[in-house]
Amino acid sequence: MSLLRVVQGFLLAAVISIPLAIVLTASHRMRILSSGMIEFFRHVPPLALLPLLILWLGIGESSKIAIVFLATVYPIFLNALMGFSEVDGKLVEMAHQYGLSKKQIFLHVTIPYAIPYIVSGLRIGLGYSWRSLIGAEMIAASSGIGYWILDAQTMARSDIVIVGIIVIGLCGIISDALFRWITHRMLSRYMTGGDVYGA
Repeated sequence: MSLLRVVQGFLLAAVISIPLAIVLTASHRMRILSSGMIEFFRHVPPLALLPLLILWLGIGESSKIAIVFLATVYPIFLNALMGFSEVDGKLVEMAHQYGLSKKQIFLHVTIPYAIPYIVSGLRIGLGYSWRSLIGAEMIAASSGIGYWILDAQTMARSDIVIVGIIVIGLCGIISDALFRWITHRMLSRYMTGGDVYGA
């Protein structure tokens, strides 16, 4: 159940944050208008919103997925925004000299330049998703690793708590290794120097 929640929240964050970064890169006005709200919610811990999420979404799966989404969306979004915004001006100028249209520049210059940043954001977000999920499961859940650890604490079973911590660490290591393997197989030509995070 924990893995399913992580995957759903992580994919939802990726699907929303990367296109949003593209939109704000293309529209300087929208970026200025939304910067205050983005900075405000970036500094609010997702778990601080959990009481509201439970009131609005109930104690079912939606509130837990929302917590994962909120913890994951900002590292992905901010890294993608940085990648799209900081394209080397010399590359863009050279593309203009070769007669490329704006669409072609975006497809063949901007996206390849931004990919290492996006991969970094996705990798960091994947780690954040596990951290936030465990907190959500400890507060409002009847299944998952977080619930398992909390239930063991009420029964004074420190051995189960330790096993739960080990399982979380192993899940994080395995998911990160799998992510690195997939991105290396699919995007290796864009990652000549490794991703920004150090893969």
